[in-house]
Amino acid sequence: AEDTNQQKWAQALNLVFPNQGADGRGAHVNISGGGVALHSKNKAAAVQLLEFLTDAEAQTLYSEINFEYPANPKVPHTAELQSWGRFVEDQLPILRIAELSRDAQKIIDRVGW
Repeated sequence: AEDTNQQKWAQALNLVFPNQGADGRGAHVNISGGGVALHSKNKAAAVQLLEFLTDAEAQTLYSEINFEYPANPKVPHTAELQSWGRFVEDQLPILRIAELSRDAQKIIDRVGW
């Protein structure tokens, strides 16, 4: 930011990953998924797109532009991501998250979050 007030505010912030440490479960990590529809008319192109999105070039772009951790382990973290330090991911299986999502949504709706 060019605004010096905004620069001061940004410098005063600290990034904190929740649930770290010996007793922590780790930080929640959002995931995205992709697939090819069963009746896709162009399965080869769909597979090519998925392969591109997971290759080093696309994952580097995601990391540099969106400040996201790359899903491809061959892609190094940007300097910005490295400056945030290491963190422990929550290992809760995605299927368990799916099982709990309806109840979680009810809680979210009830409290107006």
